[in-house]
Amino acid sequence: MGLFRKLLGGSSDVDVIRLDVLMEYSVSLGMGRAALQWTDPMGGGAPIQTPLVALLYGRTLVNHKETRQELFGRVGDLAMQNVRSEGATGFEFSQWVLHVGLGGGDHTLWPWQIATPEQLTSPKIYSAFLKQGKPTSNAPLGRWLHLDMAMGLERVLAPSSALIAIAGFSRTCDQEARYVLALYLWQMNVYWSSPDRASIGSDALAYAAAHSAIRSGQLRVP
Repeated sequence: MGLFRKLLGGSSDVDVIRLDVLMEYSVSLGMGRAALQWTDPMGGGAPIQTPLVALLYGRTLVNHKETRQELFGRVGDLAMQNVRSEGATGFEFSQWVLHVGLGGGDHTLWPWQIATPEQLTSPKIYSAFLKQGKPTSNAPLGRWLHLDMAMGLERVLAPSSALIAIAGFSRTCDQEARYVLALYLWQMNVYWSSPDRASIGSDALAYAAAHSAIRSGQLRVP
């Protein structure tokens, strides 16, 4: 992880905003509940929450091969629907059950019950930090994500954390912010073109490419 951070940016990079994804999952019931907790010292709100959520999706996609294809498709489909509706559709994902072989059972990656942080008693926490520093070849905008993951249940919690962040943000932001998030998620998938091309370390590159495409003003509705 230390080498990965050095490749993306330096130790002097600023923490712009933090998102804690709190998750309590019952293996016996095969379901869980979660909450989002933002730490926004600069008061950036939705415009700065959006890149963090997009980068968390990207980091999850590139790091977890087992669920990569399904996550790519599910997020991509809803992203395009929200681009067409300019954010009116929302990100309400359909049910997703992970079938684990050799007696591993079935585990629900979606839906999760979205609660408040105070309602969770002993959650596992994924802490995502949006970092801003000097542009590098691996982070052309100088913007990248540092992610601290709680140990255990990663096959369930990692892919779920991205869906929780997207859906939770979508439910609380306005339509315009939802539309901007959809543009980023759509264009990040366009950058990769296929889940097979989502390689380790490419999440900040995909985000930068999406940012450039959006700013060009030449996007055509999918």
